[in-house]
Amino acid sequence: MMVLVATIGGDEFGVDITDTNIAVAGRVASRLLRKVAAEPVVISDDLSIPVTISIGTAMLVEGVDAVETFLALADGGRCKAKQQGRKRVVLGE
Repeated sequence: MMVLVATIGGDEFGVDITDTNIAVAGRVASRLLRKVAAEPVVISDDLSIPVTISIGTAMLVEGVDAVETFLALADGGRCKAKQQGRKRVVLGE
């Protein structure tokens, strides 16, 4: 398995996990969500900021013919995650 992380723009990042399936990708995303939430950003000794993320997952399969379509699926999942209360992983459909 190979993992590639890249910034897409602003505060959005993409994570590409090769040679896996959507179930494994969902578990990786859930673990990432917990790890980020567990580590606030420390500004000073008396100030730290909690960080949370919302994650949309998608799988590149036959019928998804362009990177833009694939990213739109994942982004749709991210938007649903935010609508459902944030701090969650949602499969983009």
